[in-house]
Amino acid sequence: MKRNVVIGTLGAVAIAAAMAFQPVAAGAQAAGQVQSNQSVGQMAARINQDISALNGDDTDYGGHRLKAIAQMQKAHNALAAAEQYAASHGMGAGASNVGAAVGTAGGGVRRQQGQSDANMQAVSSDLQTVINQLNADSADYGGDKTTAIKALQTAVTEIGLGLQYRQQHPAKN
Repeated sequence: MKRNVVIGTLGAVAIAAAMAFQPVAAGAQAAGQVQSNQSVGQMAARINQDISALNGDDTDYGGHRLKAIAQMQKAHNALAAAEQYAASHGMGAGASNVGAAVGTAGGGVRRQQGQSDANMQAVSSDLQTVINQLNADSADYGGDKTTAIKALQTAVTEIGLGLQYRQQHPAKN
């Protein structure tokens, strides 16, 4: 009989401890969600800046630059959908860009060919950083984050193919 009382008491202590820590875990989870939502908004803004940067390049790189931009737009729109998902599922705290999809970003100043090549490499590097950041975020937003990551990976591949194209087809200027 004593044994049952001890087990019962230990069980009650374990339940009480779990209940005591639940609000802390929920608070940490909510803070993580806010941080993830802010990150999604920041990464969408960076993608938009990268689109603008590619719009200022001098050549089309055999069509690969435009394909990369299309994939970046797809990723940006997926992140806007992720923010909408967060808002509609009660996880919208910290979202900064809810529903703000991008059609096209404006182009910058036209660059000379050497500068365009360096810009393509810089954008590719930045997109890889964005991919890594998105991978580090905890929420998937109903698959929208995964869609964005895949589109960004395709954009990085297209940029690489564009740079290869330039090596095979040197500019005349």
